Amino acid sequence: MNSSSKYSNALINETSPYLLQHAQNPVNWLPYSEVAFEQAQKHNKLILFSIGYSACHWCHVMEHESFENEAIAKIMNQHFICVKVDREERPDVDQIYMNAVQLITGSGGWPLNCFALPDGSPVWGGTYFRPKDWENILNSLAHGYTSNPVKYIQAAEQIKQGIAQTEMVIQKKEIEAFSKAEIDEKIIHLITQFDTNYGGFIGQPKFPLPGLWKMLLNFGLKKQRKDIVEHVLFTLKKMAYGGIYDQIEGGFARYSVDNRWHVPHFEKMLYDNAQLIELFALAYRVENEPVFLRVIEQTKKWLHKDLKTEDHLFQSAIDADSQGTEGLYYLWSEEELMKMPGDSWKEVKSYFNIAADQIFEKRYILQVPSMDEPTLAIQSVIVELLKERQTRIKPETDSKVICSWNAQLLNALCESYKANPDLKIRSMALFLGKAMIENFVNNNGELLRINHPKKQINGYLDDYAFTIQALINLYEISLDDSWLEQALKLTETTIALFFDTESHMFFYTDKNTKIIIRKMELSDNVIPSSNAVMASNLKTLSILTENPYWASFYKQMLANIYNDAMNNVYFHYEWVNLLLSEVSNSEELVVIGKQAEEFLKNIYKQYRPYLKIIASTEKNDDLPLLKNRYKAEQTLIYHCINNACSLPVESFEEWGVKYK
Repeated sequence: MNSSSKYSNALINETSPYLLQHAQNPVNWLPYSEVAFEQAQKHNKLILFSIGYSACHWCHVMEHESFENEAIAKIMNQHFICVKVDREERPDVDQIYMNAVQLITGSGGWPLNCFALPDGSPVWGGTYFRPKDWENILNSLAHGYTSNPVKYIQAAEQIKQGIAQTEMVIQKKEIEAFSKAEIDEKIIHLITQFDTNYGGFIGQPKFPLPGLWKMLLNFGLKKQRKDIVEHVLFTLKKMAYGGIYDQIEGGFARYSVDNRWHVPHFEKMLYDNAQLIELFALAYRVENEPVFLRVIEQTKKWLHKDLKTEDHLFQSAIDADSQGTEGLYYLWSEEELMKMPGDSWKEVKSYFNIAADQIFEKRYILQVPSMDEPTLAIQSVIVELLKERQTRIKPETDSKVICSWNAQLLNALCESYKANPDLKIRSMALFLGKAMIENFVNNNGELLRINHPKKQINGYLDDYAFTIQALINLYEISLDDSWLEQALKLTETTIALFFDTESHMFFYTDKNTKIIIRKMELSDNVIPSSNAVMASNLKTLSILTENPYWASFYKQMLANIYNDAMNNVYFHYEWVNLLLSEVSNSEELVVIGKQAEEFLKNIYKQYRPYLKIIASTEKNDDLPLLKNRYKAEQTLIYHCINNACSLPVESFEEWGVKYK
């Protein structure tokens, strides 16, 4: 934000870094609020919803080219009520207008610019526009609405009907048995799209999609498909050694623009890195590759250094741009690399593949094509490169603290503890869990998405779903029932606020939020869908509590979505993961006794997909599977199938041999 600007608009009082970036534009921006709708209706003007986020490169470009242009701003102010929206603050608003633009143009992206009637009903939109094109669009829409408003009203009605029909489901009246054969067939079809040279799937750009690889890893292990497991692990190694991973500080960029994970879109998002830590931790439990553990530890260290707040929570993202150039902070010239001390240049050149055909924007993106772990000499070079980088101007940090993204990181820390049962990791998870309860749970027992002294935003379904999931996982590694109790309370609240009795699914916005269309988030993308995560939570909790009511909920949800999931596994990976667990026998492991924590450390080393662990170091009759199982001076392991348990064993070795 330019403090010397002669302009100031209503965004100056906002807390979102993205909104504040536009607070001194000549455009009379308003935040998303009732005031904006009132002004639009009072003056009978179209509303422009311009939606983006702080780490979005093309959002910055359009701001500099058009929103800082006084002549263009004059047209916008004269003919439109201009509303700026941070999509990460208001994902519900973004969903509606993204859906509209996709219906209108066939594609979407950010910046998202959607024009709407004074009541918020969308009429036309697009993404990035060059300044001249933007000016022509503004004039055309302003003239069109003034001369023929009926045409716009009719268009808006058609678009609203289209939005209402997308991602809405009808409750299946009869729940049929899910077909193991069909599920297997649909998953195996994905193998034909594997990129055996560079990992991932054939084509570009390449998004990490951790949830998809987690599902494939689970499938490969359950079906003993070594080829699938090996491709997942190979993909993770290619990412870890590629340019998408910051070889100096750790942390993954959002995606790779090419097919070999080399050239990233340089923004670093909390939700990507949280999910990837979790996935790499699972991979380490499958195959103890040093690179997997290094990536986990390095990325956690980077998160703590660059995104952690004083409240033990984590901020949202690091921008892609610095000094007006995308990726400048991360790129290296050959001259800079040659300055490294000693005789390291030759090794640096070989290890990071410094060659003329690898140059990008006259500089190099560090990558490791040989997929070798760094030698001591290379580690010394990395330390020096980090010192050099710290003299540069850093990209901006999006300081928003978002509930669901912190919950995803909490999931990752819990999984990291299982991969490497270090009490420091568990302590980090407990600190984050406590901070989340203190900061995001209000006096009514409801969640906030954002809790800032100047601004509070109510939680959406993803905030509830991921927080419940994280609390269950925290209970599992801490053996502290209070986390499970909190998860159960939030589940009851979620059902009360979001559940739709007609479709038997969950709305994304709660019943008290005023919005033109209440949508449902059903398909998976870079983040798993909130409905799928909630269904998975209900299954886990129904097993832990033996609650048939919640079991009926998730089974109905799976039945509703089954056909869509089979028609497009790629964008329903979280649902398919749940289906895989459903067509397998439910497997539970009960560990009870004073040595339960030590036993679990060994049990965690053997990753078993869909295994539910219920454990306690003391007598605990609150959960059905623990009831009457405590024996003084003994630690017992019960292996259960569909909640029916075999006779106990008294050591990890006995269990491992018997049930491997």
